[in-house]
Amino acid sequence: CKTCKNNVCTSCQALYIFNAAQTDCLLCESYVKGCSICASNSSCLSCYEGYFLFSNACSYCKSSLLGCISCSNSSFCTVCQDEYYLVNGVCTTCETIESCLYCTNSSVCLSCMSGYYVSTNKTCSLCTVSLPGCTFCSSSSTCKQCQTGYFLN
Repeated sequence: CKTCKNNVCTSCQALYIFNAAQTDCLLCESYVKGCSICASNSSCLSCYEGYFLFSNACSYCKSSLLGCISCSNSSFCTVCQDEYYLVNGVCTTCETIESCLYCTNSSVCLSCMSGYYVSTNKTCSLCTVSLPGCTFCSSSSTCKQCQTGYFLN
């Protein structure tokens, strides 16, 4: 509550909307999902991160744009979730690099699925190819976990 008269709320602080029926203040998001600043209980002026403003309401980026966690509108992503990289406002999957979990573009992998490691050419290589009996490795020469019947040296 911003102002009160006779112990009754009459106006609200920023980010809140006055609820005349209950004479209290509610967050904008109580009325409009994803809304950070309201014009009224049915009209939004600004949305939280991960949402974009459309027709006085907030729309969820992930619903409109595959792999997107932050966007400026329904067709332009600004931040992609893991397993995707950003190209001209579009999230593109890291699947172009076999067994890659996190990448920066279509040819540079930063992290691979379990049982693989990031090779010197920034792709994913299977641990057992360079280290027979190894199920988890950090490089072509460093095994972290062995298959049953194998032991670390």
